[in-house]
Amino acid sequence: MFLIWTGEPCIAMKLSNIRNETLFDARATIDIVSASMQAGCAIDHSCRRGICGQCNGLVLDGTFSVGIHGDTQTVSKDGNPASVLMCQTFPRSDLTIDCREKQEGTLTRPAQIDNISFPTPEVAVVDLKLMDEEPFDFKAGQFVAIRWTGDRSKYFSLASRDCEKGRIQLHIRRQKFGEFTTWLFENAQRGDILGLDGPFGTFTWSTPNQRPVILLATGTGFSPIKSLVETHQLWNRTAPVYLYWGGFTEQDIYQTELAQQWSAAGTDFHFVPVLAAPTAKDWSGRMGYLQECVAEDHQSLVEFDVYACGSPAMIEAARKKLVEERGLIPDRFFTDSFNSTRPLASNSSPLTDVSVSFEGQMQGRIHAETGQTLLQVLLRAGLNLDHYCGGGAVCGTCKVRVEPPLLDGMNEDEADLLECLESSSEGHRLACQMALCQQVGSHTIHLPGSPGRVSGLED
Repeated sequence: MFLIWTGEPCIAMKLSNIRNETLFDARATIDIVSASMQAGCAIDHSCRRGICGQCNGLVLDGTFSVGIHGDTQTVSKDGNPASVLMCQTFPRSDLTIDCREKQEGTLTRPAQIDNISFPTPEVAVVDLKLMDEEPFDFKAGQFVAIRWTGDRSKYFSLASRDCEKGRIQLHIRRQKFGEFTTWLFENAQRGDILGLDGPFGTFTWSTPNQRPVILLATGTGFSPIKSLVETHQLWNRTAPVYLYWGGFTEQDIYQTELAQQWSAAGTDFHFVPVLAAPTAKDWSGRMGYLQECVAEDHQSLVEFDVYACGSPAMIEAARKKLVEERGLIPDRFFTDSFNSTRPLASNSSPLTDVSVSFEGQMQGRIHAETGQTLLQVLLRAGLNLDHYCGGGAVCGTCKVRVEPPLLDGMNEDEADLLECLESSSEGHRLACQMALCQQVGSHTIHLPGSPGRVSGLED
């Protein structure tokens, strides 16, 4: 339950629920989501454009408008509440509203590519660092979403140990029709900035120490398995652990030496590589399907837990065989299945690179679609530039400096507001009004503050 009341010259908002009680200020020109974010008590939200519906809530009492110039509406505490999107709602009096809080871990974070290596031509190992320098808390086996151009997201499991809070590693396979992986393998470079959502998923460790375990992975399904093994030091368990890692050829098992090190470090950790069509004549590993190899090695799995990650076909075949033929208890088959179906056709908007810098001299590059506003692109990348009016060219808090100046496409509203703002110069633009064009690739966007607080306002 949130309480908002209006006064001059600002609006005070009081958050009241069973967990905390916070008082913070807002203005009638600021939508309710932006006001809550400014105060550090964010309402649940995502797109902030009235599309996703995540910030839906109820106005229980008071006067408000939908849209900054919309007609006012009044709700009485004795009447029926009004269902609204908080990102589109502006207070016009004292308000009582009811909506969800933003949960921890759900804000988009800016991540920068720190290193890319290619153990094979088809696999990239990507190391990311969080630009806001805040911890990234996750559990081994979970996954994240990388915000790509437009409104698309790409999902990848974390390969890192969960104690590596400020840096994460992803293992990514090139996809034949993948626009993102084509960019990653051919054009990505150190310093590129990507928005990061998460962590997500329940593919986490739950096995007691005395129970034996089988780990199944195909291709880059090895990524969350690596996180589980290294986080929980599974080579040190007294109960046996069997890692079956499969692929088509040798290149699909791209970190063989690491898996062999785990096997050598423990007394009961067993690494079993499995290939469908090895190219080397002296291949000494197993051949065939993972589930068939497991069934050959273990007549009964009644006492086992199984963790499987990789192709959906492998996971379903393994589940069926190991449960039906080897007695695996169904609830002890844990999975994180990846669907590698061909993606939908992407938008036809041309792409461009946006170079950004901060006051602390940190620099980076964002890959984006032309036609979007600079503010949209920054928010997608986790760079939450102040924009208290919600993009209406009213508040001026999203002012940035473009070098050299880029005036193409500036509309009258943007020009009028910039003229009224203090310390504005020819190179300044409003990020909420600046639509990206191909020319932006030869310019640098200078952002105020730091990646953790992209703001030109004093604390």
